[in-house]
Amino acid sequence: MLQHMRENGFILASASPRRREILKALNIPFEIKPATIKEVKDPTESVKFFVQRMAREKSISIQSGNKICIGADTIVIVNSQLLVKPGNPDNAKSILELLSGRKHEVITAVCCTLGEKVL
Repeated sequence: MLQHMRENGFILASASPRRREILKALNIPFEIKPATIKEVKDPTESVKFFVQRMAREKSISIQSGNKICIGADTIVIVNSQLLVKPGNPDNAKSILELLSGRKHEVITAVCCTLGEKVL
């Protein structure tokens, strides 16, 4: 897979500055096409399944010819509560205050696709 990425480049289905930074360090050509999917957890699915599903759906939604597409998602859980992405600076401040000094769990899932094939 790494050889394929070096030869063809790949697509990052994310606007995350941190993910972009990590991938630049690998020195492999890539382009950024943020996925725009609805990120809604089904009440019957586990948080681990949810984050995996989001990574897979993001990657599949951006799939492109001979380029490997990388989709990723990260969730944060504190006090058994799944935190959602802040919509504005006030929400971000509230989330940071909630996390401050408390144990929390961070789960990240990554999915790579080539065409319709999940790698």
